[in-house]
Amino acid sequence: MRWEKIKSYSQRAGKEVFAVAEACFLTMKDPAVPWKHKALLSSALVYLLSPIDAIPDLLPGGFVDDMSLLIAALYTVGDQGLKHLQDCRRKHGLIPPKEEDPNGSIKTPEKK
Repeated sequence: MRWEKIKSYSQRAGKEVFAVAEACFLTMKDPAVPWKHKALLSSALVYLLSPIDAIPDLLPGGFVDDMSLLIAALYTVGDQGLKHLQDCRRKHGLIPPKEEDPNGSIKTPEKK
């Protein structure tokens, strides 16, 4: 039972890291993003892939520094970065998908 819970949390954490990294990459490809922000995002992605870390990735919580840097870079970019982050998290099943009204507008499901 305990190992199943650890496995579940590990899989979700892996999906989160991948979704944030993908959002950084997609934001870098967005033509509306200025080059300074693209340089910041690429630096954050290089840090994620770099074997030199402030907290080694093999230790428990080792991806905390990587994730915080990636998320800070996305927040610095602003709306484009956050839009890509929401889309990637939705794509990987980390948040519920958007639902369309018959009128054509998009709504998000309410929490119960």
